[in-house]
Amino acid sequence: MPSARISKKGGFSVLEDHIVKSKFLISLVLALILVSTVFVGTFTAFAEVKTGTFYTLGESGAREDKLTAVDGVYYTNKQFIYVANGDNTAYYVEADSKDALPADDADLTTVSWTEYDSETFTAQDNKWYAFVEKQDDEYSAMSKLLVDKIAPVVDAQKLDAWFTSADEGHNFYNWTISANKELEMPTDWATNVEIVVEATAVTTTTEDETETTVNDKDLLEIRIEYCDPSDYYDDKEWTSTSADEISVTTTGYWYFRIYVTDAAGNEAVFTNGENESYYQFGRYVIDTDAPEVEFTSSQLSVETSGIPAGSSYTIPTPTVTDSTSTTTTVYDVYKKVNGEWVKIYDGETKEVTEGYEDFFVGTVLYPGANEISNGDDDYIYRVTYTVTDTYGHKTVKDLHILTTNPDNGDTTTDTITIVLICIACAAAVGIIVLLFVKPKEKTTPENK
Repeated sequence: MPSARISKKGGFSVLEDHIVKSKFLISLVLALILVSTVFVGTFTAFAEVKTGTFYTLGESGAREDKLTAVDGVYYTNKQFIYVANGDNTAYYVEADSKDALPADDADLTTVSWTEYDSETFTAQDNKWYAFVEKQDDEYSAMSKLLVDKIAPVVDAQKLDAWFTSADEGHNFYNWTISANKELEMPTDWATNVEIVVEATAVTTTTEDETETTVNDKDLLEIRIEYCDPSDYYDDKEWTSTSADEISVTTTGYWYFRIYVTDAAGNEAVFTNGENESYYQFGRYVIDTDAPEVEFTSSQLSVETSGIPAGSSYTIPTPTVTDSTSTTTTVYDVYKKVNGEWVKIYDGETKEVTEGYEDFFVGTVLYPGANEISNGDDDYIYRVTYTVTDTYGHKTVKDLHILTTNPDNGDTTTDTITIVLICIACAAAVGIIVLLFVKPKEKTTPENK
């Protein structure tokens, strides 16, 4: 039996080299495991400490709603409970203002924290709180909360002045507004502390270091309710929206009323108005827009690709849209005669002009075989549409008809037919020759 030979390379045999490499890989793996074990412990020690959750408490002390931060701050007008993450210990600090709380980048070890005990803690009205959690020697990020029990106050008289001003960027300053599907709601006044005063108003510093106090609109929920004319007079059925736009397409007197709620849940009080809880106003919606008339790309192709002269063309129906009312569409058909447009069909009377009965029948146009346009915009026929809505607004739109060379059919088939006829004629001539021409007799030795 032949024996296996192990070759040498660089002073080591192939087998020895393999063993050395295997030992090295095993040592590397063991080292990585050791390092990983050390670093896992390190990472665990320095892992980010997670924050807990705020919940409101009912009158009975039971947990109710989970709070959600707005711009990084929690707001409530009720007693609350803080639920720490896992077994972490929670701490808090109380202040009269947000600025009096520790800064976000403050050294938390220098803050005089109070250990939080949910059984004995009672939140004070209109106070700011910062909560942290501690795990070993590490702190979590701060969670800031305001107990806000002060309702926003809106000055209805100043709001009236804002609504009637043409300089405020809204379209409600007129008593009448145009009917449309995207009526922008007037809510910009909510940032004006001259109109609305809110406990969470903030002071901002401009580039020239001028401090300005404004309301944070994100902290104010503005709910607008509205009634169209039929809903108001029938049963005053209000529709509520917090959207930036609504569809106002019914003409008549529309009623609007505004409710404001801050981030803590306090509903605004409107002073100097008929109602303390909401502000109401009305506007008359009128139709000011004409209908829109659009042709499809297929319908418009008649102006570029055209139709063959001598063919028929059915007058198309365009797409008509109107936001407020029904519409009526009438079209007239014109033909260019001696450079002038002549009406050959009247859509109102539905009559064809005398002498042009062969060119238009029913809804179908029949251009003559010799009526060929000389260029891309040399139209011989035109359809003029007039669309009128209920309020008398009109839109007039033309559709031109390009006529091209007549369609003479498939000439290939005609050529083949002619060739076949010629072959048949030639064959017929050959047959006649065979019938009437006597063949020449063969010469034999006996006939010589």
